[in-house]
Amino acid sequence: MFMTSFRMLFFLKKSAPKVLPGHFLRNRKEFPVKLAATIPGYYNTASVIIDDHYAHIRNYPLDIGFYSTVKNNREFHHITHDFVINIQEYRNNKMRGLIFGEKQTIRIELQDPEVSDYHCDYVELKYILRGTLDLSINGKIETFRENQLMLINPLTYHHECLDGSDCVVVNVNISASVFKRVLMEHLAQSPLQKYLTASLMKRSEEESYIAFIPTNDSSREIIEDYINRILSEAQNPQPGQQFFYEGYVLRLMNHLSDEYRVIKGKKQQQEYNQFLLESIVTYMRDHLTDLKIEDMEREFHYHANFFNRFLRSNFGVTFSEYLIQLRMDRAKELLKDTRMNIDEIIYLVGYSNKGFFYKKFLETTGMTPAKFRKSSKPPVQTEAGAG
Repeated sequence: MFMTSFRMLFFLKKSAPKVLPGHFLRNRKEFPVKLAATIPGYYNTASVIIDDHYAHIRNYPLDIGFYSTVKNNREFHHITHDFVINIQEYRNNKMRGLIFGEKQTIRIELQDPEVSDYHCDYVELKYILRGTLDLSINGKIETFRENQLMLINPLTYHHECLDGSDCVVVNVNISASVFKRVLMEHLAQSPLQKYLTASLMKRSEEESYIAFIPTNDSSREIIEDYINRILSEAQNPQPGQQFFYEGYVLRLMNHLSDEYRVIKGKKQQQEYNQFLLESIVTYMRDHLTDLKIEDMEREFHYHANFFNRFLRSNFGVTFSEYLIQLRMDRAKELLKDTRMNIDEIIYLVGYSNKGFFYKKFLETTGMTPAKFRKSSKPPVQTEAGAG
């Protein structure tokens, strides 16, 4: 982005395609150039160089994909396109960036010694390609390092710190409505992905960012490939550009949720744990008939041992023990509220061994299923009792 800090937004308007469509359909292995090696080439494409202060630059007759207003004495930035991309380089308390304009490529050399806080109406996806970036987020300095990726919520009050940052950053800025639509309609909705969507769309100014760390080199290379493709599309737009962007962002988010470790603030960690717990319990209740631990691993993308640790920390029992509790609770509900025979109930709650069910039911309730059903019926009132 290029806002108050002149976080430059690439104005991405479709122009005559310069790359064959097959370029963006190539297998990932056919994209061997490391992303860091391509950045100087992008800067060398600039046809216009502006060396000035932000207060002057913002008044230039350039469409850079955003405009600014003031709300409650705070700078507020509005995105004017669904996707706006930029590169920023921070070094020696200076920032330079690149804009792919409608008709020309513009390089900005910002002369301001510091930048102001702002908030905006779009989701910011920031990838730290090299070095470290200091961000002031809601008044607190947070440091992000090479290969980390951040998603910053709309309305988060923040700015980049020129003093202390030494890095190259690629920004993919996405209108909140498009980001929500892409994630809600198309993303494989694991609990983490649902949480990401809900968290990023929630209009909160408190701890409203999520950061990711790659778990291995392969994960980093895949993310860099998607970023590389987005930059290539920005420099060489083709018909259907937005569909490519949406596809890359969707794949990137799917990969993040599976292969990157999430860094969350304390409040976010608590929110996510509660969200995950509710999701696990709901899934288990909805699949009592044939639930297996392998199903949980596929659904939630966690190892089997995680569920034992997580449920023990919340309920004091293992996965198997909690599953028995849920099955017994469901069996009691069916015995009390329906006229189903006991064999049907045993099957519906996930047991094929009648003897094992009776044993667990007796341990749980202190009585047989038939006796429990009888004891659960309200007593029949006589006329004398009713009076």
